[in-house]
Amino acid sequence: MSIPHFLRMRILYYNWVPFDEEKGVGRGVSVYLDTLIREIKRYHPGTEVYFLSCGYHYDVKDRSLRYVEIENKYGELCKSYTVLNSPIVSPAYLSFFHLEKIFADESLSELFKTFLKEQGPFDIVHYHNIEGLSLSALRISNQFPNTRFIYTAHNYYSVCPQVNLWKQERECCMQPDTDEKCIGCMMEHVPMEKLRRKKALTYDLLMNFDEDKKKKYEIEAEEINREFYEEEHRELTDEEKDRLTKRLKKYRGTMTSVINANISCVIGVSKRTCRILEKNGIKNDKIRQLYIGTSAADEEMKPIRVSDKKRIAVVYMGYQMRDKGYYFFIEAMNRLPEEIANRIDLTVAAKYNPKQRGEEIRSEKFASYTYKDGYKRDEVKEILADKDLGVVPVLWEDNLPQVAMEIAASGVPVLASDRGGASELSDDERFRFKAGDKEDFAEHISYFVNNPEALNGYWGNFNGLTTMREHIESLFRIYEEE
Repeated sequence: MSIPHFLRMRILYYNWVPFDEEKGVGRGVSVYLDTLIREIKRYHPGTEVYFLSCGYHYDVKDRSLRYVEIENKYGELCKSYTVLNSPIVSPAYLSFFHLEKIFADESLSELFKTFLKEQGPFDIVHYHNIEGLSLSALRISNQFPNTRFIYTAHNYYSVCPQVNLWKQERECCMQPDTDEKCIGCMMEHVPMEKLRRKKALTYDLLMNFDEDKKKKYEIEAEEINREFYEEEHRELTDEEKDRLTKRLKKYRGTMTSVINANISCVIGVSKRTCRILEKNGIKNDKIRQLYIGTSAADEEMKPIRVSDKKRIAVVYMGYQMRDKGYYFFIEAMNRLPEEIANRIDLTVAAKYNPKQRGEEIRSEKFASYTYKDGYKRDEVKEILADKDLGVVPVLWEDNLPQVAMEIAASGVPVLASDRGGASELSDDERFRFKAGDKEDFAEHISYFVNNPEALNGYWGNFNGLTTMREHIESLFRIYEEE
């Protein structure tokens, strides 16, 4: 079924950060939204697309809560707005110490109603995160009976204030509910006034750039950072722990009940995501499974066929972060037997992260080792051009990593952990290992080193990638549901 081009629809997309933020904030979700907006206007030009962010921009002089129109990369193809001075600061970890505002705030409800009345009417309001919002902003659906409210779960903020179900920067968390055990998973002491001031300085420079002002603001920002760090690392008092615990005990139950009552459809971007959402309280009849589209799938895929060879080229691409499995990957590769490691040409393309430290790769073990300090999207195909196997070793339930799709789209098979959606790209069990298990990982890598032709099996069980056009057609079918 193709999209009916005569159909006119007005859609509002929401994320806590503008989709075209140049600093790369928002990561894979921003990449997806950028592509989605562009391709909707390409395949369905009759659609009016709006975008709204909240909790990201603050004003130096006027602290009133309001929304303003902002420029975006697509000009008239999309109207972009941002909420200034939201009481809920985004991303989520910045508001963890102030969870009571998420429950108690009513101001965002009034602002969102005003926005929908002044800029609407909208056929669809589609949240691509609910970070930056208070619950009151979600409770307005019954006042707009002709609008469908939809939520795509790109993470797990709906059931976990830490977002990633990732406990204390160490392990995947599947505890049955949120409570006092959640304290310590995120930065508790975020000094809100200093944070708002820092964000306001950034926004003021964005809107009114001046070199002298920039120098002045940089000095002030450095001072704020020092104070911020000191406050952030202060121990919680018993009173503060009690206050947080009260909110944490009601977090998951309240969040899921508000979503079940006010959201027409919750989209899970992988089968694994859908199972986790249902297990944690989202109603089954609300959930739809829909793989996100990727522009990488638009090009003809030419799987790299591997024949008998003495060495294989392995690549890790992404972030130097524990939850992404970077440090697990380095440790696991370092522990490979010499006779396996010296038959691997290893490439790591990941921007150096000074905030997280771990083992460094023992490069002398491998046949060759190449490190690239980050990469741009237009460099992906060049990096993957001569690779035999990509590794996506995530330790958290990473809903559907963009990098897994990019690797597969380049014709390179993906060895993925069994967490999140990356391993769903192929049903061949040889390309799925137990997350965090170095021995299991080593067995899989060793198998492919000793049997390189087995890498071709990935494509015999490949489930394919979703093009943006296919994704948009499926998305519009959900939009048109009764």
